[in-house]
Amino acid sequence: MQLPLRYDPFIESAKKRDIDVSYVVCSTFTVGWFGGEESPKSVVKLQCFYSKDTVNLYLRPIEGIKMVVDLDKMKIVEYSDTLKIAIPKAEGTDYRFSHQKPPFGPRINGAAIMQSNGPGFQIDGHTIRWVNWVFHLSFDVRVGPIISLASIYDQEKQTYRSVVYRGHISEIFVPYMDPTEGYYFKTFFDCGEFGFGQNAASLVPLADCPNNAVLMDA
Repeated sequence: MQLPLRYDPFIESAKKRDIDVSYVVCSTFTVGWFGGEESPKSVVKLQCFYSKDTVNLYLRPIEGIKMVVDLDKMKIVEYSDTLKIAIPKAEGTDYRFSHQKPPFGPRINGAAIMQSNGPGFQIDGHTIRWVNWVFHLSFDVRVGPIISLASIYDQEKQTYRSVVYRGHISEIFVPYMDPTEGYYFKTFFDCGEFGFGQNAASLVPLADCPNNAVLMDA
């Protein structure tokens, strides 16, 4: 992802677009397979973004540039700059809660949820009991939250019945289905390539969850 920042043709492309390279952030994309003979080479495509004046860099893509990197040689082996497309403005792209204006921004007052008899669940370590369910909750850096050893109480047999040994989001496949040069190959595997766990964020009481929420350290 650092290769374009010291690659002369890319630096020239940045100058042509009046871009400060110090604000450029690049990401890797699988090249995909679209029929024909498969290449034995380990290659990825690069897409770069302009992060100046925003943290939401994905809304400021640098379009019209094609880059292919050979991972064995760790060098750019294909490069073309065929089309200069205007980079979207940074204004209005900051999604952070602290930067939102009312009514979606920070607020002091929130609806209080009262539970006079206490919560309807019990937590013992990572084991959670709720109504007639009992399960273990854990966290993985790749797939995120994991529910395991989930059982439900069978009223007829008066015993717990195993339902799930281990369950988590295994994958979400996101094809863009855009036939243009810069997008046709893009297919995201959100768990396998980026990791749900790696993209997890802390929950904020009264913003992401009610005031009576019980938080677990992942």
